[in-house]
Amino acid sequence: MSKEGSEVLDDYRNEFRHATLQQPIPLPQTRLQFEAWAERLFHVSGIQDTPDHRMVLAQTIQRLPPDEITFPFSHFETALRKSDANMVAYLVILECKQAEKKFEQEQEAKLKALSEQNAPKDEEGHETHVAPV
Repeated sequence: MSKEGSEVLDDYRNEFRHATLQQPIPLPQTRLQFEAWAERLFHVSGIQDTPDHRMVLAQTIQRLPPDEITFPFSHFETALRKSDANMVAYLVILECKQAEKKFEQEQEAKLKALSEQNAPKDEEGHETHVAPV
């Protein structure tokens, strides 16, 4: 297939994907329907099918308004992508907190070493402690 033909096919696939994601779909009413619905959503959106993602889908369904029974896949795709972004942000925050804690411990160790180095010593080199006045 020529490059132009491949590009046309890719454009067609993207348009089909976009149309499928925008089309309102009835919410699943049974477990079997949920499984088929979720598999179709993962296939169309290109998002990986994981237990965490299925949990996000179920939680998103639970938060929908009670008076609507159809929603476009794009609503759920957005929720999944936001969930992934939240997880990445959470991991970055944890890493930053751990780095900050490590830095503080290193600073405390340096201060302790410096204070021990500058502590008054007797003739034999032992620290002498001066009682506060």
